[in-house]
Amino acid sequence: MEPITPLLTWQNAVQEAQNDAQIRLNEDLESYLVFLLMRFMRRPDMAQSVCGLEFLQAHQAFDHHLAFREVGDKCLLFSGLFPAVALRRRVSVQYYIALGQSAYNTLAQQTSKEGALFGTLAEEFVTLRDVLCCLRKEANEKLKEDLLSTLSLWHENQSQLALAAIEDKLGDPHRIFRGNRHVH
Repeated sequence: MEPITPLLTWQNAVQEAQNDAQIRLNEDLESYLVFLLMRFMRRPDMAQSVCGLEFLQAHQAFDHHLAFREVGDKCLLFSGLFPAVALRRRVSVQYYIALGQSAYNTLAQQTSKEGALFGTLAEEFVTLRDVLCCLRKEANEKLKEDLLSTLSLWHENQSQLALAAIEDKLGDPHRIFRGNRHVH
């Protein structure tokens, strides 16, 4: 029997969250998420982060690759595990999604070595966020309670988790947005 380690614990938690969200991440994305969670589990200072300011400062940072990665990672964690932080700061979850995607896209354009990974992180940001949301049950429950934010998350970001929550409450959301603009 394999000893239970933090790595194995996080890996099992991420796999269970994927099952709950009915999402299957590829090996690279799943590994990134597991190591992200391990890296930040001992970082209570993260709660004090002002991601928008850090994004601007990343342009001037000595190690701007690390700074952009920190911003992208924090935005992913805030949007998925701690969406209530956005509400307390009077910004939307979409703010963290857009900022995180921008940070990862910046890295994708600036680094040839890991550029493909960061490009994929930007493209799959909402999917990763959905998995994190399922990892933290109360974040997932909040998604089901705040119908307006959930509709926005689905409509603006194509979150499959948000779509499932809407279908549970309202049925087919396409009828709500019919005629507004093309919906995926």
